[in-house]
Amino acid sequence: MRKGSEKVMGRKPKFKRKFISLQQKIDILDQLNNNKKLTAIAKDMGINESSIRTIKQNENKIRSAAMSRSLQTLSKSSRIKDSLIPKTEKCLIIWIEDCKRNNISINSALIKAKAQKIFTYLKKINKEPNSKFLSSNGWLERFRKRFSLHINGQCSSDDNDSADMFKRDLRKVINEGDYTARQVYNACQTGLYWKKMHHKGSTERLTLLVCSNALGDHITKPMLINSSLSPQTTFPIHWRTNKYARLTSDIFRDWFYNCFVLEVQNYSKSLNIPFKALLVIDNAAEYALDLEHPNVKLLYVPLNITWIVQPLKQGITKMIKAYYIHKTINLNTDVFTTAKCIELLLLSIQELKPSILNACWKNVWPE
Repeated sequence: MRKGSEKVMGRKPKFKRKFISLQQKIDILDQLNNNKKLTAIAKDMGINESSIRTIKQNENKIRSAAMSRSLQTLSKSSRIKDSLIPKTEKCLIIWIEDCKRNNISINSALIKAKAQKIFTYLKKINKEPNSKFLSSNGWLERFRKRFSLHINGQCSSDDNDSADMFKRDLRKVINEGDYTARQVYNACQTGLYWKKMHHKGSTERLTLLVCSNALGDHITKPMLINSSLSPQTTFPIHWRTNKYARLTSDIFRDWFYNCFVLEVQNYSKSLNIPFKALLVIDNAAEYALDLEHPNVKLLYVPLNITWIVQPLKQGITKMIKAYYIHKTINLNTDVFTTAKCIELLLLSIQELKPSILNACWKNVWPE
């Protein structure tokens, strides 16, 4: 026997590094808090005692991380995030949902930049200078999976199935109601920073509600929602006020009964066609889900597929804003009033040809 072999043979066997999920770490902490001995836990779990001591030292971080996860991800996650990261992600989700609700285009680069900005702000107000976070591609992919987000046109098989089901439902309703392309409408809201000229930023926001039929020959008067009173103008537009310049269920209800219904009735009368309509809108609280009218049927689009199947979200609202920004490039901001904004916005909407408006329905109603 070689010299020193006894020492080698007498060593305690080393535990191999073992994956410990967040759920297991919580179980370990619960056992420690119930006065179970550390050595007994290590033996039962098949991990070394130093790992358990480290888990105990990081109890607050572990429990904070666990609270921000779903039951499914607890068993799959082992890394403990900085306490500010879950808060950052919650704020980010609110921002993303707001962008989607207002049809504001976002991509991976914007999401990563916004995440870093939110984290920097939280780090400052929470006085945690040692906290670190990098909004890398890897983080974004994990974040996307945790919250089932769809970025840059990505969609899950479940969403594709839901979209196909909606298309079938839409065609069924159209066939049963015997609607023509003149009688099927889509309404959609979008945010507009009306003083944003070319590359310049702006914080003065309006909400624009656009509505058109599938044939593309009838665009109802657009509605603008601002935080101030109606401007002195005779332009053909509906103007409503809200403290935050947002669409609300009360505003939409008013638009539906006092604007949309009357305009569709007049349009139908002018063409000597039956007064009936199918209106497709998002299944969101701000669209007022309790609307009823004997001549108008409403069909609601699930929010998780609205960007796939909503006709006006297939590039129409983006085109309106692109036309609008182009018209404001050479304007002087000092004389740029809301009246001028309305004038340019109406000119931008007028540039939408019926063929373009009709084409945006091809994905859901190709007939």
